[in-house]
Amino acid sequence: VRKGDRFVVLPAREVEAIEAESNYMWLYRGGEAYSLRATLAALEEGLDPARFLRTHRSWMLNLQHVRELLSGPKGGLLAVTAGGLKVPV
Repeated sequence: VRKGDRFVVLPAREVEAIEAESNYMWLYRGGEAYSLRATLAALEEGLDPARFLRTHRSWMLNLQHVRELLSGPKGGLLAVTAGGLKVPV
């Protein structure tokens, strides 16, 4: 994945959540965001469904990084990851 002007290896197990933004994905780990040119559907096909759950049309969540659930806007829920990221559920 890309981080600024360099590329880094980011194991899937370390990814807390993935956010889709057009044809780019943002992969979050420990408070940092990494970009990847792909679609969420393509990423979803290659990820372990026992670990990653599509929680929203533009979000996937690594269930092993969920620390708590909060009440969200409009009666929904937000999953809070180990890194403090709030993901709509």
